[in-house]
Amino acid sequence: MVAGGNLPISARRLAQVISISRNNNAHAKAGNINHALGSTSGELVAIFDSDHIPTRSFLQTTLGWFQRDRRLGMVQTPHHFYSPDPFERNLGQFRKIPNEGELFHRLVQDGNDLWNASFFCGSCAVLRRKSLNHIGGIAVETVTEDAHTALRMQRRGWHTAYINIPQAAGLATESLAAHIGQRVRWARGMVQILRTENPLFTTGLSFSQRLCYFNATTHFLFALPRLIFLIVPLVYLLFGMVNIYGYSLAVFAYALPHIVLSNMTNSRVQGRCRFSFWNEIYEAVLAPYILFPTLLALINPRLGKFNVTSKGGIIRRSYFDRRIAWPFLLLLALNAAGLVMAERRFVSDPYHHDTVLMNTVWTVYNIVILSVAASVAWEKKQRRSLVRVNVRVPLELATSDAQRIAGVTAQLSGRGAMVRLASSVRFSRGTPVMLKFEANPSRCEIPARVVRASKRHLHLFFPQLSIDQEKFLVHQTYSRPEAWLSWHRSRPVDQPFRSLTHILWLALRGIVVVLTGLFSPRPRNEPEGEGVKQKQKKGSATAIAACVALAGFTGFVCTPLHADVGENATDTPDAQLPMSKAVPAPAFHDHYELGAMARRGLITLSGPGSAQNFFLDMPLTKIISGASLDLRYKAPLLRPGESWLEVWLNGTQVGSLALAQGSQQASVSLPADLLTSNSTLTFELQGNCAACRNIHSPWVVVSPMSQLDLSGTRLPLPNDLALLPVPFFDSASQHSWNLPVVFSDRPGLDALKAASIVTSWFGIFSDFRGVRFPVTVGDLPNGNAVVLALRDSELASKLTLPSRPGAVLAIRDNPRDPYGKLLVIAGDSPDELVSAARSLVTRNNAKAHADAVYISAVSLPLRREYDAPRWLDASKPASIGTYTTAERLTLKGSGSVNVYFRIPPDLFLQARESVPLLLKYSYAGVAEGSRAALHVRLNDRDIDSIRLKPASSNVDGQEIVRLPTGRFQPYTNTLTIDVDFGRAGAPTGVWQYAAIHRESSIDLSGVPHSVVLPRLELFADSGYPFTVMPDLGRAAVVLSNAPTAAEYESLFDTMGFFGAQTGAPATNITVTDPAHVEEARDKDLVLLGTTASQPLYSEWEPSMPLGLTEELRVKSTPELSRLQHPAWPFRNRDREKLAALLATGSPMDVVVEDFVSPFRPDRSVVAIAPRGVGGPAAIASLFTPALDKGPIYGGVAVAQNGPLVM
Repeated sequence: MVAGGNLPISARRLAQVISISRNNNAHAKAGNINHALGSTSGELVAIFDSDHIPTRSFLQTTLGWFQRDRRLGMVQTPHHFYSPDPFERNLGQFRKIPNEGELFHRLVQDGNDLWNASFFCGSCAVLRRKSLNHIGGIAVETVTEDAHTALRMQRRGWHTAYINIPQAAGLATESLAAHIGQRVRWARGMVQILRTENPLFTTGLSFSQRLCYFNATTHFLFALPRLIFLIVPLVYLLFGMVNIYGYSLAVFAYALPHIVLSNMTNSRVQGRCRFSFWNEIYEAVLAPYILFPTLLALINPRLGKFNVTSKGGIIRRSYFDRRIAWPFLLLLALNAAGLVMAERRFVSDPYHHDTVLMNTVWTVYNIVILSVAASVAWEKKQRRSLVRVNVRVPLELATSDAQRIAGVTAQLSGRGAMVRLASSVRFSRGTPVMLKFEANPSRCEIPARVVRASKRHLHLFFPQLSIDQEKFLVHQTYSRPEAWLSWHRSRPVDQPFRSLTHILWLALRGIVVVLTGLFSPRPRNEPEGEGVKQKQKKGSATAIAACVALAGFTGFVCTPLHADVGENATDTPDAQLPMSKAVPAPAFHDHYELGAMARRGLITLSGPGSAQNFFLDMPLTKIISGASLDLRYKAPLLRPGESWLEVWLNGTQVGSLALAQGSQQASVSLPADLLTSNSTLTFELQGNCAACRNIHSPWVVVSPMSQLDLSGTRLPLPNDLALLPVPFFDSASQHSWNLPVVFSDRPGLDALKAASIVTSWFGIFSDFRGVRFPVTVGDLPNGNAVVLALRDSELASKLTLPSRPGAVLAIRDNPRDPYGKLLVIAGDSPDELVSAARSLVTRNNAKAHADAVYISAVSLPLRREYDAPRWLDASKPASIGTYTTAERLTLKGSGSVNVYFRIPPDLFLQARESVPLLLKYSYAGVAEGSRAALHVRLNDRDIDSIRLKPASSNVDGQEIVRLPTGRFQPYTNTLTIDVDFGRAGAPTGVWQYAAIHRESSIDLSGVPHSVVLPRLELFADSGYPFTVMPDLGRAAVVLSNAPTAAEYESLFDTMGFFGAQTGAPATNITVTDPAHVEEARDKDLVLLGTTASQPLYSEWEPSMPLGLTEELRVKSTPELSRLQHPAWPFRNRDREKLAALLATGSPMDVVVEDFVSPFRPDRSVVAIAPRGVGGPAAIASLFTPALDKGPIYGGVAVAQNGPLVM
């Protein structure tokens, strides 16, 4: 018997063992054991806590294994508790539910044993002295010395074993405060092991052992996730903030099956060891108290000391421990407040009823768990100093009048018994009796007094016992080999629904208990000593602090979270960069026309099952709260009640609209929660049309002016480079847009090159929309902007850039606009601006979730001719679905699929009569006799039809369709697949659908590249010939001697247009001036500037078809050239038209000319010369695909009062 001080004489006399004591408590229990090891010499060491009593068969069960395995260092048996823990006693569930520790001792440790990873639990174990000596004794560095000792044993190659037969029993913790204190020590100790001797990375363990020990050391880190789970629904209910992004149906579709299946799986695996949903209660009780100790142990594993768990106390009357229950009461109050707010949100937010219901159900569940957890703090009275155990021992009861009655014990302890007699006898309180026990192989007589009598049942008290009598009672009560075997088997197997119902009942009881306890006085004579009370106060303060911190977090999430500076060696700024300001979220109201969404002027539906998809991209910065559809349509042949239109949103039917005859207008409300960043709105026609059977006309014509209206709030985003191009580009918009460019000083050629690279990158995202880049110098505009700043400039000083030299990319709040962001490209020199710009567009140095990043080396991708990502590869069969999605190529019912593709502009298509299209497709739902077919059109011209065979299940097919080259446009083309399922309708129970595979391809190989320039239409459509090299490595822009902000804007508009056409940033563009144009002689050139500021106009006038000096003059063309190229530089009638226009003297906005470069005959020059106040706008319209440019072809184009007139 080992103790840290002097043992009582009675303990030494009772134990009849050698007692070892020491004069200090250094290292607590571990120190005591190590001291005893030095004073003993046995080969094997059995260790028990003072409250554990082994059975007589303990050594017989454990010792033989040490003979079998010479490397066996430890054998552990389960910790069995014959007294109820606080959950079992205070909730009245003793032996009805498994003890909290039973899952570990009866299941987890058994699993660990499979992988030779069972660990020492501090008691009920036998250890080999040699293995302890090998590791220096019991570990003293952590407060869970037992598990730490086993880990060190196994690192040194010793084996461990676990025998899942209870061979000892002890007392469970008897108050909630003591229980929590014990678990806090365990939690701290396991995390200390994780920090000081991490099982994943330490040496000497097998892979399976690493996983087992890592699972054990990280188990108690559940506190933070559990507390977050208990308050997350309050983020929405109390503050109205989104706590789970996604729509509610998706949450239920994914989360509900997971919850059900995981609970079913746990129930099947855990069986009798842990009933369903009780883990939630155990974790809810412990989480507030172990949060800070585990976090502190992660920070400093040296903190904390060993605290002995007090057991064997007496509670004279029941009371509610308000001090220990405060964290649960606080969480319960917060969730109750959330439940009150749920009713208000349900009324005030009609668009989010499903979200309110989901969070309400979540909150109700949390209240159920918390009410049960709080009711555990109701400490029930415990007047017996020794726990009575259910045990049957035959006896004979003798009275003072020599009456003898046979009976058997029902309960037995060292202080009394409950006896069931064979016949009914009346006894008064205090009557002395003699109990004669006859338990083989011993007999014993014990005097007793009657405490209470009820017919055949007697409750007896043992007033005084001898040592022999005490030994007999201990042997009969605790030491029988089979004493504890039936406890586990007698419990039923878990039934999840029954367990949940049971917990709901305990929750209702718990609410009554909590309300009663809050208003009932605490007993004056508390059972705990002063030291326990101080620990309890300290623990409660820590737990309350944890709950308040988590509750504060729910308020903090109402403001936007912002990214800090990225960290990665030398590439990250070394100064703390500013955080984004918290600003109120602004509202938005957007309107999207269905014609623009479908990219069709006429939207028609014919036949049941025919459908039309509309695609909408929504940026991350917009949180939609309201959505509605303003639908305008014509149905001239439909009769009332014949047909209806089903409205689907992202695969979910959200409405059904009965169609009426004639021109109609209707409004459909859409659930905003179903809208995602990429949404698909589908119209599907159902019903019939009697008047349409013999007439081939559409049943319904939807007006392209029909609108989708969205409203909501803009989400304030953090300054995060990983979000780019958000928030500068809005993918949902279908219109042209502006992005200001700001220079800190008057830009030089390198700064202009850097800006050109960046604007071409934004042009890629803009694509068909068109984008303008207004320019300012030194002055920030409102809204979003791109800023190019040298570090020593005044503007840079306002942006709080890091002081470390070098090129840097950063996101900053716009100081002039609380809702605006600035994309900052900064450096110490102009060439560093180019490096930063190239890094941005190639994403070489982008760090996730950083608001600034330094630029090191930049690796540029190698490009070759005709390598534009958005052009079909003409050297081999090229997929037509590379730049679309499978959803956009799928139809429900009849309808049309459009595939947009671009071909190299200089293909000489006349060299081939046709090119093959390999069309791969799938379909289902074709009825017999329906004459279903796929009709192929190219640029709205019929090409071919493919008959679809009847099929009720999915069918894959492919056909080669010859596309006539005469139907191709020189650059942008539209391939349309019209799906017609016929009039027969779908087979019963089958969905009609058709899909074009993205792997479908067009083979342009064999078509040569050949074109005669100038052809301004190719420049206006595709940027040809400058875009032959996607990175514009064969292009240069020549600015004037005195460029203005308008000229800079024209430069950037041109770059954005080029990026939109190629899909690649202009990383190798050359920006130069007239003085250095000779250096760009081998490139195709763009001339910018007015006639007064661009000297090359006069210098190269002999090569130009239209002179741009003070008087515009049409140049004559040599007769031979006109015979060879009748349309160069323009046709005769165009020459006459241009001459007549010039003769009127009307002012021109802009003149665009295309001519042969004076440097090389195989290079072109395009001159863009503004000539009036409308010049910049006319140039911008030239590069805005959505705008009507007017006629542009040949070698000259002239704009007058807006559009091009020739």
